[in-house]
Amino acid sequence: MIKQLIKYFDRIILLILGLAGLASCEPMAEYGVPSADYQIKGTVTDSVTNSPLKNIRVIRKFAENPLYGDTVYTDAEGKYNINFTTFPVDNPQFSLKYEDTDGVLNGGDFAERELTVKITSSDWVDDGDDDWYYGKAVKTENIKLQYKNKWEN
Repeated sequence: MIKQLIKYFDRIILLILGLAGLASCEPMAEYGVPSADYQIKGTVTDSVTNSPLKNIRVIRKFAENPLYGDTVYTDAEGKYNINFTTFPVDNPQFSLKYEDTDGVLNGGDFAERELTVKITSSDWVDDGDDDWYYGKAVKTENIKLQYKNKWEN
């Protein structure tokens, strides 16, 4: 009898685990999570000269923890591009923060600026698959930064 139990030990364990899973009160998670793709892009320029500003830090702040977020920097033409995937909600909006990290090296010492980006129905470029994927929204936000010191320009 013991030899037979040892021979089928792996099957007995699987049976016990399977029965324990059936007796569990926890709901079973479905495969997949609803998601949508977002792209926020634009150009950061000097508010006085309209010159593009390089090395401006652009942070998409997380609502649940505003001290952290996705970070990109503007290129030599002042352009930035943030791509991310997140859980879709009605009327999504995202908080962006623009910071001058190199001081006068990019032509001036610019004040930081915060902006709430609101995604509207006209921003959706892909309607998704009528299942878990809600599609893709693209939003362009061009920003002008002002000098920290008004006498600097």
